[in-house]
Amino acid sequence: MKRDDVSEDRRLNPAIEAIGLTKRFPKAKSYRDALLRPFARQETIALQDVFLTVNPGEIFALVGPNGAGKTTLIKILSTLILPTDGGAFIAGFDVKRDANQVKKRIGCVVTEERSFYWRLTGRQNLGFFAVLNNLSKADAHSRVSQVIALVDMERDADKMFKDYSTGMRHRLAISRALLTDPEIVLFDEPTRSLDPPSAEAIRRWMKAFVRREPIRTVLFATHDLAEAETLAGRIAILDRGRIRACGTPGELKETVRGKKQYNLKLRQPKERVIERLTQLAPSCRSTGDGAPEYAAYVVEVRDPAEVSSIVRELVLAGAAVVECAAVTPSLHEVFDAVTSYSV
Repeated sequence: MKRDDVSEDRRLNPAIEAIGLTKRFPKAKSYRDALLRPFARQETIALQDVFLTVNPGEIFALVGPNGAGKTTLIKILSTLILPTDGGAFIAGFDVKRDANQVKKRIGCVVTEERSFYWRLTGRQNLGFFAVLNNLSKADAHSRVSQVIALVDMERDADKMFKDYSTGMRHRLAISRALLTDPEIVLFDEPTRSLDPPSAEAIRRWMKAFVRREPIRTVLFATHDLAEAETLAGRIAILDRGRIRACGTPGELKETVRGKKQYNLKLRQPKERVIERLTQLAPSCRSTGDGAPEYAAYVVEVRDPAEVSSIVRELVLAGAAVVECAAVTPSLHEVFDAVTSYSV
């Protein structure tokens, strides 16, 4: 059953939606607990009350420390496991009640790929999985050639899988996920263990994929904050099964500090100028940038208009202000501020 029965236009539905999604796993008991409390149920909470919306045509990133729940969320969205509570929808279809419809619309790429046959070529592997996906012989042959071209593997498609590098195996996994021409691709750490050229090729492919017609969507989990910031229009930060923050990289950075920071550089300031600065901005601190002819400071203010006032007062005190630039928080700072883990 579709979540939105009013319209058959899938563009009216979010590509991915989680509503109060919770997943609990049974916890292994110690020998002591098994003897003393044999019927007591112990659980580990992997996801807790997750609300998430990913729009059609979006590249969306999940970041978080190990054990945050990223892989569990992807497995639920790809129908590999069921949620304990709450709901999840792919293009308006319920992952619990409409699993077959969901599977038709997604491709899933996992990090450790062990299901390929090592003594078959890449092309033969894809042909085998195309048949498993109920493609006819003619359609399978055509589709295999298409997905091989999409990930730029024409030169290596007829090599045996056992001879593939890690990057080539990962590209083949992407090819397999695209066999059914999915609307939505779910990646679990798409560039993990890849060399820089292979990782960059995967990133380029992801950007190109969402620009194709009909509309496409990518959700990926990563530990690489720079990758998330470069690729994703929006990012959700998970920690201990909960979404701690969600938004564009710019929006996330705006929330990390209550005050704005500015780099202030003065040319050979006199003692009275430094005294005036400490009066105007008691929390300012020297950065010690190493240039003997300059003195650099970080100034914190609540209102950007305060910076103009500080600069004006310094100039009146005889300062030569050569730089005044806003300091943009990094995504690492956001991550550290909202999670219990520091990278």
